[in-house]
Amino acid sequence: MKILKKIFYILNIIFKNLLNFIFFLPKLFTVLIILIAIISFIRFSSLEKSINVEDNSILYIPMEGLITEESNSNRDITDFFFQETNTPQIDFHLLLKAIKDAKEDNQIKGIFIDLSKFLGGYPAELVKITNQLNDFKKSGKFVLSYSDLYSQSAYLIASASSEIISYPSGGVLLRGFSSKRIFYKDFFEKIGLEVINLSEGQFKTAFENLTLSSMSDDDRQQRLSLFNSIWKDITILIEENRNINSGKINEYLTNFDNILAQNDGDWGKASVSYELVDNLVKRSDLKKYIEEKYMSENDNLNKIDYRNYLKTKEASKESINSIAIINILGPIVDGDQAFGVASGNNISSLINKVIENESIKALVLRINTPGGSVFASELIRDALLRLKDKKIPIVTSMGGVAASGGYWVASSTDYIYAENLSITGSIGVASVIFNAEEAYNKIGLNEDGVSLSVFSETNKVIYSQKPDDRLIKLNKLTIKNIYEKFIDVVSKGRNLSTQKVNNIAKGQVWVSKDALRLNLIDEIGSLEDAVKKASLLAKIDEYKVEKIHEKKRSFLDFIPRIVNEISNKNSIYIRNVDLDFRFKALIRDIKNYNDPKGLYYLCGNCSLIM
Repeated sequence: MKILKKIFYILNIIFKNLLNFIFFLPKLFTVLIILIAIISFIRFSSLEKSINVEDNSILYIPMEGLITEESNSNRDITDFFFQETNTPQIDFHLLLKAIKDAKEDNQIKGIFIDLSKFLGGYPAELVKITNQLNDFKKSGKFVLSYSDLYSQSAYLIASASSEIISYPSGGVLLRGFSSKRIFYKDFFEKIGLEVINLSEGQFKTAFENLTLSSMSDDDRQQRLSLFNSIWKDITILIEENRNINSGKINEYLTNFDNILAQNDGDWGKASVSYELVDNLVKRSDLKKYIEEKYMSENDNLNKIDYRNYLKTKEASKESINSIAIINILGPIVDGDQAFGVASGNNISSLINKVIENESIKALVLRINTPGGSVFASELIRDALLRLKDKKIPIVTSMGGVAASGGYWVASSTDYIYAENLSITGSIGVASVIFNAEEAYNKIGLNEDGVSLSVFSETNKVIYSQKPDDRLIKLNKLTIKNIYEKFIDVVSKGRNLSTQKVNNIAKGQVWVSKDALRLNLIDEIGSLEDAVKKASLLAKIDEYKVEKIHEKKRSFLDFIPRIVNEISNKNSIYIRNVDLDFRFKALIRDIKNYNDPKGLYYLCGNCSLIM
């Protein structure tokens, strides 16, 4: 009888598992079919298509999403599935090239920009696009912009237009700048979590929202100074573009409620009366409006997307010499990371490719990062120094922001360009450790064991017991040494006295015109200017520009990510917790804080998006 029970027990287990497997098969096949369909779509959608530019064409620029430095086409396949956001992106350099090429193209009659879905970018990027449009108009062609409602960043770009059109109930929303953070000190005290701030630099405020109850006076002063400087330049540019009186933008900003009241609460009408918008047109009437106003009687409205337009202009320049471009974009993190962050391992491996390639005569670094891991930043700089040993010129081109770890990397290069209104500097070191002893006691957790010394737990971020004073002293000594090394690196790289670097360091951030005055950069200019400078330093006339990207992974590398992602579904997953958006942002940022020693060249004032 016992034998029969065992047999039935085993058969029951087999039968249940077999049923589970059978029920799982449709899900498995569904997932595989979806994966194959998506991969096929990506592959076939990337195939080149034959595109012709017809006479009297209008270059169509749909500004959908955020401005980015890196093209989506360079992403790894895994990033399409596991990226944290699917926010649309606008390739900054492709956009500028399309506008530049269209200026000299007789088949292009003008530009139409749709800014209804534009999400913004750094001020430096917005100003650059605005100036490129102004240069385009010198050809005698028109620039027409439209938006359902103009955000501040959208309006800065639109201000360069020959005509600005809005939806009748739309108009313009100018808000100035605002920079606020949630401060967690009081919350941490309630749950018994002590945050020990070890940062070095008076203005190094990256983590002060974890250690204070409100903004420090130094940070408040620094942010106001930065905002006022950028806002002044932006308002002057808008007023010059629109040919309106100086100070009119600030009047609109401070008196918008009264202006709206004078126009019966109608935003569109208020924007027209204040000369910010030229005409109000419904979407359904827009095509007819453009044809009647901008096209000849017998001409048809031919519209070509700027991304397709660039495909008609692609041409590879044959040359035995190359100038390489490597992008350092997003937070600088340790290890191998996916698209959207600057991995120390990945970037240094790209620089190694340049070292090994005899045809590359110069390197341009395009830096757009607020900084990050000290170790990863040093890994990148070390690779650059090895490249310099080969007498290969290195030129930096700063994007919207190149601060802290970004400046650590840039300071050792041969020449530094920054875009107008780039944010840079922030020479300092940010670090915190957490004492969770009281929090553990409150919830009944006790850690116990043995340690051979007080330094056995060096480099931990969260301590279950108050860290020994000698351990804190060790951290402070390490950070002070790194800060002094930062000063020394900048001093030698920029040929400045350590005293002068000390005066402009302390974690302070600078807009490019101030950075130029302080000799933190050499010139205000574009990526194109940086490439030309690199050719001069390399003493070459003929060359091709070669962007160096990380080799894309195979589909086999994709499988472990799937398994890992599926296994995570069975655990408590932070993204499923209904937390306040800004608290989620804190958790999301912490994932990028992965320096092995918990030390960061990180700019806390550089997340300025209009």
